[in-house]
Order: sequence, then C-alpha cells, then structure tokens
Amino acid sequence: LPGAPNLAIYGYTADGSAPSRPGGPVLIVDQGATVNLTLANNLAAPTALTIVGVEMAPDLDGVAPGASRTYTFTAAQPGTYLYEAGLIPGGARQVALGLYGALIVRPAGAPSQLYDAASAFDDEAVLVFSEIDPRLNANPAGFDLRDFQPQYFLINGQVYPGADVIPTAAGRTLALRYINAGLHNRTVGLLGVDQSVVGLDGLPLAFPRGAMAESVAPGASVDALVRVPAAAPAGTRYPLFDTGLTYLHNPGQPDPGGPLTLVTVDSAVTPAPVGPLARSVQVTPNPTTGLSGVTLSAVLSSSSANVVAAEYFIDTLGAPGTGTAFAGLAPGASASVSAFINAATLATLAPDSHPLFVRGQDANGVWGPVNSAILDLVTTGPIVSSLNLRPGGLDLDGLKTSPTRGDADVRLYGTASTGHEDASGAVTVTTAQYAISGPGLGAPVTGAVDVTPPGVNTAALSAVIPASAVNGLTPAGVSGVFTVSVTAQDSLGNTGAAGVVSLYLDKQGPAVQGAPVVRLTPNNGTLPVDTFSYAVRVDATFTDPLVNGVQSNIDWAELYIGQPGQPGTGAPIPFYPTRAVFSSPSEPAYATIPLATVNQLAQGAQTLYLRGRDAAGNWGPYTQATLVVDKAGPVITGLALANTATPRVLRLSGTATDAAVPGATGSTIMRAEWFRGTDPGLGLGTAIPAADGVFNSPSELVAVNINTNGWAAGAYVISARAQDQAGNWGLIATRNLTITTSGARIFAADFAAGSFTDWTAAYGLSNSQLSVTTPAGEGALAAGDGQLEARVKGAFPAYLVDRTPYDEATYGASFQFQPADAASLAGGAVDIFTGLDRQTTLFGVQYQRTGSGHALRFYAVDAAGNPQATAWQPISAGPHQIEVIWQAGAEATLTFSVDGAATRLTLDTAGYGLDEVRLGLQGEGLQAGMSGALYFDNFSSSRQPYNVYLPALRK
Repeated sequence: LPGAPNLAIYGYTADGSAPSRPGGPVLIVDQGATVNLTLANNLAAPTALTIVGVEMAPDLDGVAPGASRTYTFTAAQPGTYLYEAGLIPGGARQVALGLYGALIVRPAGAPSQLYDAASAFDDEAVLVFSEIDPRLNANPAGFDLRDFQPQYFLINGQVYPGADVIPTAAGRTLALRYINAGLHNRTVGLLGVDQSVVGLDGLPLAFPRGAMAESVAPGASVDALVRVPAAAPAGTRYPLFDTGLTYLHNPGQPDPGGPLTLVTVDSAVTPAPVGPLARSVQVTPNPTTGLSGVTLSAVLSSSSANVVAAEYFIDTLGAPGTGTAFAGLAPGASASVSAFINAATLATLAPDSHPLFVRGQDANGVWGPVNSAILDLVTTGPIVSSLNLRPGGLDLDGLKTSPTRGDADVRLYGTASTGHEDASGAVTVTTAQYAISGPGLGAPVTGAVDVTPPGVNTAALSAVIPASAVNGLTPAGVSGVFTVSVTAQDSLGNTGAAGVVSLYLDKQGPAVQGAPVVRLTPNNGTLPVDTFSYAVRVDATFTDPLVNGVQSNIDWAELYIGQPGQPGTGAPIPFYPTRAVFSSPSEPAYATIPLATVNQLAQGAQTLYLRGRDAAGNWGPYTQATLVVDKAGPVITGLALANTATPRVLRLSGTATDAAVPGATGSTIMRAEWFRGTDPGLGLGTAIPAADGVFNSPSELVAVNINTNGWAAGAYVISARAQDQAGNWGLIATRNLTITTSGARIFAADFAAGSFTDWTAAYGLSNSQLSVTTPAGEGALAAGDGQLEARVKGAFPAYLVDRTPYDEATYGASFQFQPADAASLAGGAVDIFTGLDRQTTLFGVQYQRTGSGHALRFYAVDAAGNPQATAWQPISAGPHQIEVIWQAGAEATLTFSVDGAATRLTLDTAGYGLDEVRLGLQGEGLQAGMSGALYFDNFSSSRQPYNVYLPALRK
C-alpha cells in the first residue's frame, strides 16, 4: 500500500497458496447447478463460510485450524453475491482482515446476461469494495474492533493508482457488478457516462433505473449496465470512484487514491493486448508557483513485452505517439521515467489544476492505458472573504451598520482560503495584514492579522484594531466611513487580492426631534395620564444625525427632573420605545414620572432634561421640557344670587381664579359646581358652566340659573367651588337663601265610597277591567276600605284619568300600589301612572314582573323629547307607597320614591306644562296573553312637590 509498510492480510486462494491481496477469487456457476465449496482452513483459529442471499444452512461451529468442510447449495437465482467469513466468534475480525469474495450465478445457457435478454452485456467487471485499518493488521488478535477506523479504501484489494483498469470498447455494453464487503456505505459513480441499475442483492428490478451514482450498503450487491458511447475515441478514460470523496485518498500521498479505477476505451473490441501500465505518476514540486519548473515521473510495467517508450501530455490527451517523449528510457519489463517541465512552459498555463497524462508503449508497439497526476499551479494568493468588524461593521444579519465611537478596540474577523483544491494541504495560508484608508487620512493605518489555525488551506483571520488608532482616524466630533483592506499570503509566497470591509466611525449623539410633549401638565401629583398609568407621561422622538454617511440606531434615552448633577436631581428616569424596541436611527419613546414623585416636587415649574444615546455609545445634548406642579385649587370670589325674569328662577354667579405658581401662570379652570346644603362630595354637585361657554384660562366667570320650583319654604345654604387643570379643587364659597311658599291641593281619591265617579274619566274593556274591591288577606288593606282593581285582559288598557291639573309647572303625586295578583304579567314593562300635556307623555311609573320578582322604575322626557329612566327597584308583592315629584325647568330635579327611598333625575324639562294624569294599566308593555290584576289606593296630588298630601298607611 502507498505510504505504508507491508501488512499481513487474510484471503482466499484456489490452490492454497498465500494470498497477495485481501479477498478471494471470483467464483462463477450456472443457474440451477448444485454447488460444492470446500473450505480448507490454514488459519490458526476456526473459521466458517457464509454467502449473503443464498439459501444455505448457516455454519455456527466453523472449521478448525488444519481441517476442511464442504458447503453445498443450489444456485437458484442469477445475480451477484458476497461470500465471506461466517457467523462464528471472530468472523467479523476475519472479514475486516480480508476473508471475502464475489460469487456470480449466470443465467443457464446465457453467460452474457445478468438476468434476462434485456440485461445482456459485452464486457463485465466485478468490483469488491473494502477497507483496511493498519492497526488491526498489525495486531489481528488484540485490536479492539470498536476502534476500527480504516485508512485505506480498496477496490478488489487494490488502491489507486495501483488499481487494475477496466478495459472495454466504444459502442459496447459493460456490466458492472458492485459488492460492498466493507463497513462504510459506498456511492459509486462513473464519471462521463450514466449507469442503468438492473438488479439489487441478486434480484432483478422490474423496472431498471438510471443512476449517476449508486449507493451500495455494507453487505449489499448491485448489478448495473453501462453503454459506452459509440463515438468514444480510443484512449478515453472514465473514472469509476466513490463519489462521496471522503475516502478518495491514501494517507500521506499528495495525489488522489483509494477506491478509484478507470474504465478505458480501447480501439479494438477485445481488451487484449494490454500495453504497459503507468503507475506512481507524480509531479514535484507540487503545488508550485511555476517559477522554477517541475519534474514529472512515473513507473511503467508490462507483463507481455518490454517497455520501450513513454510519453506525456499536459491538460489534453492526444493520440498515442503524439505526446512529449520521456528521454533516457531503459527498455525492460519495468521502466522508471522522468521529464523536467521548465518554467517557460509552465508560464503558458493558467493558474489552475492541470492534469498530466502518462502512458507507455511495449516492444509489440502496443500503447498502454493512461494514468495521470494533477499539477497544482498556484500563482495567486489566498482569497479573503467574510470580513466584518465588531463594533464598527455590519450587524449579525449583515443588514445594518453597527458603528463605533472610537473609544473601544475594534475586532476584525474574516476568512482566508488558498482558493484551489489541494488534497495534500501543501499550500496554506501563512500571514495576513490590514490597512485602513479613507477621506482626510494620510498614510494608511496598518497592522498584522492573526491566522488560525496555522498550516491549513482555509484559515480564520482575526485582529484587534486599537481604540487609539480608530479614534485618531478623524478629528474630535467628526464621523466618517473608512475602508479596511485585508490581504493574505500563502506558503508559496503569493499575495492574494485584498478583501475590504467598511469601518463606520460615529462621534455624534442623537438629539430630540421637535418639542417634547408632557402629559399631564400642570399636575398636583394625583392626576394620572390614564387609568393604566398613574404617572405623568413625557413623549419625545430621538434621532441620530446622518453625518458623512454614518448613522447609528438609538440605544437608550432618559430624563432628569432638574439639571443633572445638581443636588436633588436623583437617578434618571428611562424612556421606553413606543415600538417596543430601539432598533432604528429615529425612535419615538415615552417616559413616565410616577405621581408619587410628582407629589413630592415643590410647587412651580419643574425643568425636565432629556437626552438620548446611540448604539455607538454617543450621548446627545440635553433638551428641556417643563412640568408645572400646582397643588393649590382655584378660589371663587364674588359669589352672588340674583333674581331673573322667570319667577322662582335665580342666577348664581362668581369668578373662579387659579393663582400663579413659581415660574408659570395659574392652571386653567376646568369645571365648577354648586350644591344645596350637605356636600355631596367632590365632583358630585351640579355643574356651573363658564359664562362665555368654554373654560380656557386661569380666571373664569361662571354662572348658572337655579330653578327653586318645588323647594319647600325655609333657609338654604348655596355652595360653589371650582377645579383647575392640575386636578385641584378649591375652597367652597357660600351664599344663604330663604324661600317662603305654601302648597295647594289638586286632587285626592281613596275609593272609600266604593266607586271612582270623582275621576274625570275611566277607560277599559266596557269598563269591566276597572272596579272597586275590598282588600282581604294578611297584609292587605283593612276590610271595608275600597281599593281600585285594574284587571289585565291581554293588551287592552284600563286606567282612570284626572284632568284637574292645568298647565302645571310643578306637580307632586302619591298613591298606594300592590302587585299581589300579577303573576301572569311577565314579559313587558307596563305603565301604571303617567303624566301628560296636551300632546306628550311627560313622565311615567312602570311596573315589571320578572322570573325573580317585581320591580318599579320612573321615566321622564326632556325638552327635546328624549326619555331618561331610573334603574329598576325590586319590590315585594305587598302594598307600597309611591311618590312622584315633577317640575318644568332648564335643570329640573325629578324625584321618584318607593316607601320613602328616593331616586332623582336631573334634566331639561323647560317649556312643558302638566294637563292630565292616568292611573292604571296602560302603555305598549301590555301584551296578548297577559292576565291578573294590579291594585291602587289613596291617590293624592299637589302643585308644590314638598307639600304633597301624604295619607298615612293603614293596615
């Protein structure tokens, strides 16, 4: 083997002689024959025989040393089979040492077919693939097979360039029988022609398939056909090799080796005679720059006649006898030849890999097959690629710049490759250096680049460019883009073309674009920007300038309350990117100042200092904004009550003023309110609008009309206060008011007489729905006292009408209501008491029966005809006292009471006058299918709401 000492191997021979190579002879039998194989064991240990894919009883005992055994089987199926050491202890070790071979079963009567007529062939070759780990051969018994790492990969027990060639002729069909006796997959390709796979593991394929390279698993066999082109000239060579390339070498040898042989095209159909074989074709020195010439050498051997001549070709193979002759050849069965190819000849060749073809001629005039060596002519230096800088280059995605500001070392990364395939690794990257150039820079800044690991074809490049050198590329505060050029040298002394990368130097920080926005200012420390953030919010956009082609992303932003570095300023408050992450040269961002912090600040204008930092580390200038802290509320002065042209309507007015704070004016007045008597709480009073219709200054005249219709006679305290933009409520200002009035009864009825003739009218289905009944049962009215029964009959209304009121501006009514017999009224809201003017229903009381019980509510319409209603109030099935107070006015207060619990509505009812009320079943809530009855008693009404006649409840 090339580059290795002689190795002890196992093998099979037909006559018992010592094997010269691993493996055994090709055994050929006919289909249907009974085959007897006698195994004579000349080893020092037992061995057995197995044939993969053949029906034969396995030998699990083996043949003892010095003994023999005959194995018998029937050759049933044509195909290609592997025979090897059998399944006994040590069998796998014996296979790895060489006990394997090929068995061919030919179709009966058809020796030139693989299987059937479609698989006929002219020539055939058997190729058994295997491998050798010299450590096993050196210690066959002691080597641990788990450490098996083969170094040589063989075809028929040979390695290239010593492998036998496969002769054929143009236009012929070549059968190739592949067997894998090794432990590694083989992917076998025949460069230049396609293969047709017709059988696998001794079984024909129903449909042959084409293959450029066919995979052969360990222990498997493949039968393929190759059609040699009819136009292929004599001397054409088709390399047959493992296309995985992993095993295509011999240790320590510069040329390709391992599982490689050649299919050669001869001029004649028959392969014989074969001329001299060219072996050990070498060129030295290799690789070379071509400056001093190279020597081509080879060994030619012939088994039929003496070698008498030899020739070589560069790049292109010519016809036999047309090449450059080797001088000084001494004829013989074996001849060593050499030729010197001078530098002038090499200078005519392009820098590349060049094949050098060698062949010899014997005394019979027969030229032998061609062998070759590859000359690596290297005249260009290493290729530098994948350069980048950290920082100062592109980001990890290679999309955006990542500038440096020059205060930190810049690390240079890249790759250098010799740029050509050199299996021996003889041409390596040795040294490299960088040079920085750019506008305004005199002599380039240079430095050495580390090459790691040393002595390889492709190496990693790295260098540290000192911060002092980077910072000195430009004057202080000036940014710029510079070119970093990197060149590398190889072991032959060639310097390659420069690879370049841009260095981005950024010395200017970002600025605030536009004016910052402070929300909410002024503030008293309790006014949040929204319900999710109890803070004051500051919005700003930070932008890094584009200077001389350099611009960095925003990396950070912050603000200080008060000038940084001064006592009391504290730690900065960070800005958060509005778009979730800082990732561009211009970023909107926001900062939040907690209300707890605002509350601790002194009253007055507080200066906020904002600044940003870019990804290169540059801080921009401070930009100022103002937060006004206002903790004092506005004061109402000149609060007055005055009569208006409308009776019982008073004008309340005054001036709300917010005092100035240090460094700023007072806050804008935002609202004002008034209330009568007890304070309902901040913001719960009745609104007082600005006299000019809008609150927009720190001093506002406020005024409102107060309708006192329905107020009982007595003394009242009217209070007013205002709130400013900072959220502060001011102190209360008050005025005293005395009202003198008396009430006036409108109408009353208690149904004690057993009829309802004192009402203006009665409506119902032939009046059969309305009657006066005597209550009975516990909780009802006492016996002998009548009550109104309104009986439900589907959607038909039934109610009493009182038209005693006449254009009343104030009206109060009370009555007793009992829904005891209303179980079948579920499904709608039924009006039980309404008030109307001549065209419009002004208000009403509604009853609703639900699955959970009974409920009442009150509704009224405003001057525009829009209804408003109270919430539903749950009640029991027993009797309840109902009270309604209605009045007309711009801000009228309407009261609805159930058993003394009052609910109020405030709305504009100006322009209305009450002319009629209705008691009983009415409204769109009545629906078909409803039944039952509602009961009413003790009705009373008055013009003055607080002087309504309220009869006592009687049990």
